[in-house]
Order: sequence, then structure tokens, then C-alpha cells
Amino acid sequence: MAALRDRLRTALGGSYHLGAELGRGGMGVVFRATDLRLRREVAIKVLPPELAWRADLRTRLVREAQLAAGLSHPNIVPIYDVGETEELVWLIMAFVEGETLGTLVEREGAQPLSVVRRVLQNVAWALAYAHARGIAHRDIKPDNIMLEAATGRPVVTDFGIAKALAGDDLGITAPGQIIGTLTYMAPEQVLGEGQPDGRSDLYSLGLVGYYLLTGKHALQGQTMGAIVADHTRGFIPDPQLQRPRIPERLAGALKTALAPNPRDRTATAEAFAEAIARAGPDLPATPAVIQAFFRVSRRSFQLLSLLAVGIGVVGFSAIPDVLILLYVGSVVAGWLRRLELVTRGGFGWEAIRRGLFAERSRYLDERVVTTDVRESAPLTSLFWFIIIAGCALLGAFYLPDRPHQRPLIETLSALVLMAGAFGGLLGARVFGFVPPLEEGERRHRSSAQAFKVAAPMCAVSAVILGVLWGPLAGGGGGFGVATLTFLWVRFGPRPPMRRAGQEWRLSPLIDRLGSWLFGRIVWSKGRVRFRRDVTMSGRHDRVGPAMVRRHQMAIDRALGKLPPEERGARLEVVAVVHVLGEDMQQSRKLLEEAESRRLQLEAGAVSAHGPDAETALHDELDRALREEERLRERVRGEWDTLRAVEAALAMTDPGARTVSLDAAMQRAKQISGAA
Repeated sequence: MAALRDRLRTALGGSYHLGAELGRGGMGVVFRATDLRLRREVAIKVLPPELAWRADLRTRLVREAQLAAGLSHPNIVPIYDVGETEELVWLIMAFVEGETLGTLVEREGAQPLSVVRRVLQNVAWALAYAHARGIAHRDIKPDNIMLEAATGRPVVTDFGIAKALAGDDLGITAPGQIIGTLTYMAPEQVLGEGQPDGRSDLYSLGLVGYYLLTGKHALQGQTMGAIVADHTRGFIPDPQLQRPRIPERLAGALKTALAPNPRDRTATAEAFAEAIARAGPDLPATPAVIQAFFRVSRRSFQLLSLLAVGIGVVGFSAIPDVLILLYVGSVVAGWLRRLELVTRGGFGWEAIRRGLFAERSRYLDERVVTTDVRESAPLTSLFWFIIIAGCALLGAFYLPDRPHQRPLIETLSALVLMAGAFGGLLGARVFGFVPPLEEGERRHRSSAQAFKVAAPMCAVSAVILGVLWGPLAGGGGGFGVATLTFLWVRFGPRPPMRRAGQEWRLSPLIDRLGSWLFGRIVWSKGRVRFRRDVTMSGRHDRVGPAMVRRHQMAIDRALGKLPPEERGARLEVVAVVHVLGEDMQQSRKLLEEAESRRLQLEAGAVSAHGPDAETALHDELDRALREEERLRERVRGEWDTLRAVEAALAMTDPGARTVSLDAAMQRAKQISGAA
């Protein structure tokens, strides 16, 4: 290898600084390098010397590299240059900071459905772009697809190389490497029947999809003959046997792409990309500043929970008030700083709500992977058991030295302790981060999950019982409560529930709090005013009870200023305006529910089952959009009518006032009747 590096360094001259080796395979060795003239990082792939001496192969490689260099697509690694000497042939490509799909799956196992859909769809569009220009990859496999670390963007590598070598006999590949290539080859490539085309790439991409979904290679043959036989017979296992929750449309798209006969596969890469798009909603990308805000929020919440547990155990009297304010204030100040960065970036409460729905959907997606693939971890259970034992001994060893406190302080300490111990569970349920369950399904939790619930129960019980009845009661009672909690959570019956996300929506209290947090202080009409942040799409449609009441009072005052005879003839105005105000509040509530439903559908937070489930979801989203627009028009019409009544009563000309008021009242009656 040192000889190959030295020869390549000599061939490159002083234009490039050769760095570390990035990888190697049957098609060559890849080095990291720096382009000294343009000051950019590149990757240089050198073909094995045993292949470089063949003139026909060198000519074809250079020609294919020239074709591939003309590709300009965000999901294709560009080729900058190709070089050759008597001994070497190399390609200079863009350097992608990231890892291959093979490395990712080896480390993490099966991937979430959202990641699988995104990778397959982006790679399919890249293949469609190349196929339209007469270039087929012919070596699509996990090691030739990279995920950029900064963005998660899938990028296809080695365009042009595989096509230059595919027409040769298989003996050109180094010994021991051919099996890995055969695992992802289409049957027509393996048998050499006909001229492989773009459908061969789709077959290989279908095998990549199987690998991402299950964490296993579709073909597990130990010999070349076994793999070839599985390819030709179409012996590809059903991915739903390994992972039952794969949507039918996604599984169907893969099965079509994996048909043994090219005529039975998806015709084009564009059609395959569209099939993947129909296989499930693509979760919207959450802006980086909002992702950082969520991370800081989780970390701040965890720190506050730990502080609450510590304060509750030790007691308020044992900790100086200044120290409590210092710790709590530092955590809250860091969180508010991140909140300020979000608002400075131009993001409001609607962006946060949309990000919450999307992050919750990704969480459920990952939990499905965990439930289907990952096995139990006994070390985790043992870790939580040690925590429980330590909490049980807390009452026996610590409470005798705990300073005596007044009953009010003891009660406050216990409440703070309980808030810190159970705040995480409550917050997870409020924001919908709970384990998913299918409708009618009953499932026992794992030992690790049961221990996680039993540990805070043990701590709370040990402290409270120890304070009331002594250290022995604290230790024994804490351990007993922890044992009962563990048995109930682990083996107790759980009521059937629909999969989390089916009917969940953000709590109105959290929604209202968020609108206040993202509010703005403005100078208006000579006064400082605070304006709550609301959904951007419906900002002008937000009509609160205070606004309605203010205009109703203005209408009452205007009626009181009318002449007595006209005032007596307009008594119905009060009743109609009252009904109109109630209708406005009801419409506003329905509009908020419709917007919440639309956000869930757009963020992919609603699950579906059955062969036509995804189509039904798209239809439901269309209905939700129409319903939201209808309710928005209704709120706008009711608000305009209320303002029209007020404006008509403010007119000084009796004739014009009568005409305008009659028209406004007629409109108000029509709206109330339609509602």
C-alpha cells in the first residue's frame, strides 16, 4: 500500500496533498486529498494496478468518467478530473463528509421508515437524471451511497466506474470481492443476458431498500452459485416478514422493483420515485435552529427535573435560596437565550408547532424500529435495578441526618420532589412521545421500561414515608412500592388504545402558552402593547373573546345614543349581536381544531393501515385544507358583519344609518342561520 501511495503522490505532482485512506475494495483504493490550487477537499480513487495495464479497460474507463463528469445533480458525487500514467488510472471526485449506508446500518441496524423513504426517493431521482443522459450506474449498493453528515443528504458515488467494468468478465474483480457485488446485482447482469439498463439499477436499489428496512442483506447465500440461483429464481424474502409494520405501498414498490424479469419491474426511475412518494408522507425537514431549540428544551427540562429531585430530597431549608435561584435562573436563562435565537431567525409559534408534529412522527417511526428489531438489553435492566436498590436505602441512611423542617416546607419539598420525579413522564405524554400501540393491541412493557417507572416511585415513596414514619419505613416502603410498581407495569393488563398519533393533538394549554412565549412587545398608538404570536396563515382571523366583547360593548353604547323611538325599533340588534358573538367563538374553536388536524397530516403524525391507507390520508389532507379554508371564511365573515353593525350604528345620517344597519342585520341573520 505504501508503494501505491508513493506512486500516486508522484503522479499527482505538487497539485494535491495526499491524505488518509478512506476505503478500499475490488475496484480500487480511495484517498482523501487537498486540492492545493483551489483549496478544497477531494477524494481520489485509484484503480488497482492489475487493471490499469489493460489498454481497452483504460480507454473505456476514461470515456465513462468523461460522461459521468457531465452529471450535475445534488444526489450525485461530481467527478472533477481523471488522470492516467503507464501504471495508474485515477479519478478525482468531490469529498463528502459522512458515512455510507453500509456503515450506518452496521452501527444502528434497521432504519426508520422516514429515512428509508427519503434515501430511496432521492437516489431514484439521481438515477432518473443519469438514465436520461444515457448513463447507468450498474453497481448500486449500500457502500456506494453516502449520507452527508451535515444534512443527511444521500449521495451516489462511483458513477461511470461500474459501467466501464461491467461488460468484462467477472474475473477482473479482486478475489473475495465478487460476492459482495453479486449480492446487489440484477439477474440479467449476473447471467450476462442482454444489455442491462436502468431497470437493473432499480433492482439493486430495491435490494438497498430491503437492507435499510431490515438491517439484513436480502440474499444470504454463502457461495456464488447460491446467490446466482436466488437471483434467477426471484428468491427475495418479503421484508414484511422481518418488519411487519412496513406500509403496504412501500413493500409493494420494493416487490415490483425486485421482479426477476426486467419487463415486470417499474419501468423508470421516475415511476419508482413516485411510488415511494405515495408510500407515505415525507416528514418535513425541521430547521436547524428549531432542532437546536428542541435539544436545549429537553436538556433544560432534564436539568430542572434533577434540580427538583435534589431540592425535594434535601429540603428547602437545607439549601440557601440564593443557590436555588442561581441554578434555576441559569437553566432558564440559557433556554430563553435559545428562544430568542429562534425568534430572531424569523420563526414563530406555527413553525414550532409544525416542528413538534414532525419530531413526534420521527420519534414514533424510530420506536417502531426499536420494537421490531432491537432485542432486550439485560445490562439496562440491571442498571435500573441498582438505582432502585439505592433509592430504597435512601430512607435508611440519609433521612436521620435530614434537617428538621416545618410541615409547610416538608409538604412543599415533597411536591417538588414528585414534580421532578414524574415531570418527564407527564411531559412525554403531553407532547405525545409515548410508545405506539396498534388498535386493540395489548403489550407488556419490557423490564427496562418497568424499572424506569419504578425508580422514581421508589425515590418519592422512600422520602415521604421516611419523613413521616422513620428511616426503616422509608427504606422498606420505598422498596415495596418499587416492587409493586415494577410488577404492575411489567405484567399488569394495559387497556387497548389506538396507535399514538392517531388522535393526538397539541394541548390547548400548551398551544396558548406557546403563543404567549413567541409574542411581541410593540409600540402602538402611544402605548406599549403585547401581541401574542398566532398561526401565520390565520393571523388576521384570530378573534379572542375580549375582542368580541369589546365590540359588543361598543354596539351597546352606540344603541344607547340613538333617539328613543329608533332605539325601541332596534332592540333585536342586541340579541342578534349576542348570537353572532357566540357563533364566532364556536367557529374559532373549530378553526383551531381544523388547523391542528391539518398540521398533523402535513407532518405525517397520523398513521394509516391497509392497501389504500396512504391514498386515504392524502384525501383527508385535502378535506382538512378545504374545511380549514371554509371555517376561516366563516370567521372572517362573522367578524366583518360585527364590525359592519358597529360602523352602521356610528353613522350620523339617519337614512344612511338605517340602510346600512338593515343590510348588516340581514347578513348577521343569514350567517347565524347557516351556522
